[in-house]
Amino acid sequence: MQPPDRHEGIGREPVDITDALQRAPLEAPPRSAWPQLQTELARHGQRQLRRDARRRRHWLAMAATLLLAATIPAFWLRRSSTSEDPLIATDVAPLQAPTATSADTDELALLRRESADLESWLAASRDDTVISATGDGLREALTGRVQYVDALIVDPQTSPDTQLPLWRERVLLLRRLATIESSEQLLAVSGDAEDSQLVMAF
Repeated sequence: MQPPDRHEGIGREPVDITDALQRAPLEAPPRSAWPQLQTELARHGQRQLRRDARRRRHWLAMAATLLLAATIPAFWLRRSSTSEDPLIATDVAPLQAPTATSADTDELALLRRESADLESWLAASRDDTVISATGDGLREALTGRVQYVDALIVDPQTSPDTQLPLWRERVLLLRRLATIESSEQLLAVSGDAEDSQLVMAF
């Protein structure tokens, strides 16, 4: 093996490192992540908009439900109190101070009339196409309690003193059933019948 020639390379032009680096081929740049980031941001924004829209519709429906729950009892009570019952009129003598018995009789007649009105409204407003799973469960539970109260009302062994509390309970249950029916219809109109849940303590 011959030793390297120490004069080798003499006379060649010196190599400029900066120029050599500039002439070197560039590596292919990696794929930009910006398009994917834009897609993810747009997708996230759409999801957020949908959530906000559902939340607004949900609160609007809940507000309407609470308003309806407050107005239905007042409406039926107003309707019942303005209509004169001839049976009540014959029980109370003119200019006679109302006794506890006559007051209970008046209230019981109003409750029976309101109960019949609510049942008629529920039968006319029932729409099986807008029933949700949550609303159906609440409706079934309340209907079962109404049937239980009805059984106590017609039971001969039930004390007459408990008739008034039982009818109060029956009307209260029917009011809640009417609220559920109206709430589901409002949620169906807003398009949130499947996403929202009806919550009612009873």
